[in-house]
Amino acid sequence: MGDLAKDPTLVYENPWMRVIEETYRSPTGATATFGVIHKADVALVVPFRPDRDLLRLVRTWRPLFPRSGWEFPQGGIEVSDASPVDAAARELREETGLVASELVAVGGFAEVAGFSSAWVHVFVGYDCAEVPDCRVDEAEIQAHEDHTMSSVDRLIVQGECFDGATLAAIALLQRTGHWSSPAPAPSRSSDSAPSSSGRWA
Repeated sequence: MGDLAKDPTLVYENPWMRVIEETYRSPTGATATFGVIHKADVALVVPFRPDRDLLRLVRTWRPLFPRSGWEFPQGGIEVSDASPVDAAARELREETGLVASELVAVGGFAEVAGFSSAWVHVFVGYDCAEVPDCRVDEAEIQAHEDHTMSSVDRLIVQGECFDGATLAAIALLQRTGHWSSPAPAPSRSSDSAPSSSGRWA
């Protein structure tokens, strides 16, 4: 974005984010002030079931709009998470009650490049199986269901899948050859796969 032209000003903070006012000097010498949200990076999982024709989505209430939508399981990387892949495994279990036999990193993207510092790390979960007696986070998740890729496409067209990170993850999987039916077999481990941005995905 450029160099800071003056010290940042803290506008608001809570345990999950800090809102900062920052004035930057661009490479051309012009200055501009931005309201920026600094928060933890995000781990997102695209969970394929064992037959690889089905994948699991969660239905989440989004009060800002206000309505519910179908999304891939995702959430902030916590201090207790050793790595993005550990966060992905935790979010998958908490939101769907599933455990993947392998999590493969496929890349990542800026959550909202204009005003958020968060980077979304995208993983494909293969052979995701139910965990007996696992309680899903009902405070956030209204439902979780298996869908075919064609039914996910219909949800997008019908406006029932409107989460930006989910839509961007699908585009990323399409570009990397992972969005096909049946899904391709995993080719490598994901614990240390760098993205083209230099962030770890």
